[in-house]
Amino acid sequence: MAITNISLLGLGTEGAVAYYALRQTLPSNQIAVLASGKRASRLKAVLSENIYLDIWRKYMLNAACNTVETIFKGTHRWFQNISEACDAMECIMEEIVSLANAMDVPLSEQDIRSLDGFFANYDPDGMCSMVQDMIYGNPTEIDMFMGEALRLGNRYHVRLPVCRFAYDIITSMEKARKFA
Repeated sequence: MAITNISLLGLGTEGAVAYYALRQTLPSNQIAVLASGKRASRLKAVLSENIYLDIWRKYMLNAACNTVETIFKGTHRWFQNISEACDAMECIMEEIVSLANAMDVPLSEQDIRSLDGFFANYDPDGMCSMVQDMIYGNPTEIDMFMGEALRLGNRYHVRLPVCRFAYDIITSMEKARKFA
């Protein structure tokens, strides 16, 4: 059995592994066996119906929460207690939904709503990886998150003004570290 026929995707707060046959060379019952093996090992596993949509959901969450939390140089507590922080994250998610839809990915408002309260069970003092990169002077993932969205937006003629603003803020923060 060739593992190259399967896509693995970490999802969720417990680190679920999603399986999906990229090419129909591996029967779905064999994928289900792999997923059940992961469940037996106490890893959360799901059989994805649409791995591309799952990837976009994960991207939307990471792009929004990492970017907003980095701008605030905050912790998860911000999303747990400050509605405006959640609103800022939602603004980015709405643009990512528009971009995905332009690319024929059925990401929707429902996907945004499914993330309401996402940080409720997280350590309030925890931080997204990009905040930690900013604090420790490491390169951030801003180009991977917002830069890629902007490139795709240009390609698919989707305006992303909030993503542009967030990209410019964090890129400026990174460049300003050189003067500190």
